[in-house]
Amino acid sequence: MIRLDEPADKPAESTDDPVKVAVLDSGIELLSGIPVRDSVNLVKEEQDLPYYMNDMVGHGTAVADIIHQICPDAWLYAVRVLDRENRGRLSDIVEGIYWCIDQDVDIINMSFGTPRESEILRDAVQAAANAGILIVGSAGNGGSEAGIEYPARFEEVVAVGAVGTDAKRTEESATGSELELVAPGEQIAVKSMFGMETVSSGTSMAAPHIAGAAAVLMEQDAQKDAGQVRAVLNESGNPLGSKEEYGAGIVDIAYAKQLLEEGVVTSQEGSVCAYADGQQTERAREEVQTFEEVDYVEGRWDKNSHKTLIKDGIEDSGGLTATETKLLKAGAVYPDRRTAMPNDPEWHGQYWENYIANYMSSSWIAKSAGDTSTLKKVKGQSESCYQRMKNSVSTKNVNGVKWETIIESETGLDYAAQSASVKKQWRKAFLFGMAAHTGTDAFAHSAYYRNENGHTLWIDHSLGADDPEVFDNRYKCAGRVALAAAINYDLDIKACPADFTSAGEPYWKGFLMRNILYYAVEADHFNYGASWLRELFEDVDYRVYD
Repeated sequence: MIRLDEPADKPAESTDDPVKVAVLDSGIELLSGIPVRDSVNLVKEEQDLPYYMNDMVGHGTAVADIIHQICPDAWLYAVRVLDRENRGRLSDIVEGIYWCIDQDVDIINMSFGTPRESEILRDAVQAAANAGILIVGSAGNGGSEAGIEYPARFEEVVAVGAVGTDAKRTEESATGSELELVAPGEQIAVKSMFGMETVSSGTSMAAPHIAGAAAVLMEQDAQKDAGQVRAVLNESGNPLGSKEEYGAGIVDIAYAKQLLEEGVVTSQEGSVCAYADGQQTERAREEVQTFEEVDYVEGRWDKNSHKTLIKDGIEDSGGLTATETKLLKAGAVYPDRRTAMPNDPEWHGQYWENYIANYMSSSWIAKSAGDTSTLKKVKGQSESCYQRMKNSVSTKNVNGVKWETIIESETGLDYAAQSASVKKQWRKAFLFGMAAHTGTDAFAHSAYYRNENGHTLWIDHSLGADDPEVFDNRYKCAGRVALAAAINYDLDIKACPADFTSAGEPYWKGFLMRNILYYAVEADHFNYGASWLRELFEDVDYRVYD
């Protein structure tokens, strides 16, 4: 619909003069595979999120994926200003804008809005515009009665509305004289949490189409400033109707690239374009490609491969709902909120206990939805860890806190109002998230490295054990364990030692895991055999035991 040529498929690192695009949103899910150049979490109360779950709702990931699909060479910056409820404080958003200025980004995308004007937000937006940043905002989903929301309503921001698969304004897309362009905003296939594909709609999804288009133009001609690129985007608009409903029309990237190459549009004053030859002609409406039958199914896992996510999300039955994913993610954060180290090493991957056995045990508890009455001890698990895990979880509570309280406080979902079968499924999802935490924490607390003298040293907190930038390969491997836990939930199967391996991947190197081979052999409940486990773990094993 936006007439985009097939984007060049080359890594951002190879770009000599990259275009920097900041996504002020709920974060970007690193398991999605979307490359993130830099990130910052400005939500003060949620600093305890695992690196791979810095997007608790999937909104920012979807926005980033649209930009990445349109301009894969752009450097993406994740600025987390929206919390687990997809809400943000004005002060955090303002701080995020100034952070973007400091990072010298070229484009800021803000797919959120408020009906209230704010002086401090206006000042921040003006500061970004004065710094030469092109700012894109979603018009809002209040429909024709609500008007354009802020920050999109500010003069310095490109206000973007949404059209559906029929190229007509969606019913929810806000209207007003400030509207500048429209873009697809209905049934958009995007990456989401845990690397799944999902379907999103709204002006939030329309705005990144414009941010991506702007990145394409800046990549084409790095000499063009934000005002010139904005002018070209507006002039490229294919008119679809009244300005209040469609602005200049739907963005046309092919035409915009042509205008940029010909140097027709030279500057912009407000929303009026100036032309090199002093002439201006109104573009005649051209036919827009529409899509009569769009049939997507949200977020599915491939049933045929335990480690591979499907690409089209529509082939198999079953799959994770948004509620299930929300519960998984909340569970993955919960141990850091409610259990302590070193008193509860079984929930935190501590090296002095068999972290593989503890991960498997937590997965078995999850599979039973918290019914530990018949829980068996995993091979290799210490008696103390087994007893603590068994005694801390039941179908009624976790460490004495009722499930109703846990799920409502951590997710906002009404557990008490559900049927017994739904309650069981919710507990199961939440507990599989806790299992993910148990496994992934091992890469923070049981990881080692070799210094230049060949000595093996523990990556402790003084060295940045919880910092994703410190030996970042281990965090990619940790993400694979989180992914395995989510797949185990979806397939309703027990965890196994192989969930810990990323053998064959280029990032399964550069660090060591204490006793990982010894622990895997100890916890070989499914009798894979020591020789096969040695193939998986020998290269990263730091042996302490004989």
